[in-house]
Amino acid sequence: MSGMSVRYSEAFKRQVVGDLERGKHSSIEGARRAYGIRGSTTVSLWVRKYGREDLLPKKVRIETLKERDELAEARKRIRELEAAVIGHLSYYAITDDADRCSYYVYRTKHILFQWLNRKSQRRAYTWKGLEQALAWAQWPTARIRKDLSPCRGAEAH
Repeated sequence: MSGMSVRYSEAFKRQVVGDLERGKHSSIEGARRAYGIRGSTTVSLWVRKYGREDLLPKKVRIETLKERDELAEARKRIRELEAAVIGHLSYYAITDDADRCSYYVYRTKHILFQWLNRKSQRRAYTWKGLEQALAWAQWPTARIRKDLSPCRGAEAH
């Protein structure tokens, strides 16, 4: 059965979730074993889709005061960097300055990348992961905010 993909019917999925809701199985893992479902997260996904979220195990994060302070410091630093980038781009993003502004945005991302990865030998973020996180957070991009060349508009038409 190795390498073979198993597809479950909607009725079967709902039956498993229903049995969990009625208390036939004490846990998601118990239901998974009882029905011979191989995927470790398959039943959890079904519960999210068809059932009650309160059946899912809860995640509890325990952190020290130092860790909490470091997280707050990181958030504050990221907000400061974002404000600096927006301010710089608002002032300098004018005609024919797009290359330098793009370089500025790249350098600030690089500084943030180094700062996030500074504390451990293992990287907290890869460059691609940082790019995705910054895109999700809507990190400012370099674009010309003010075109001072009156001729450029005529050339475009």
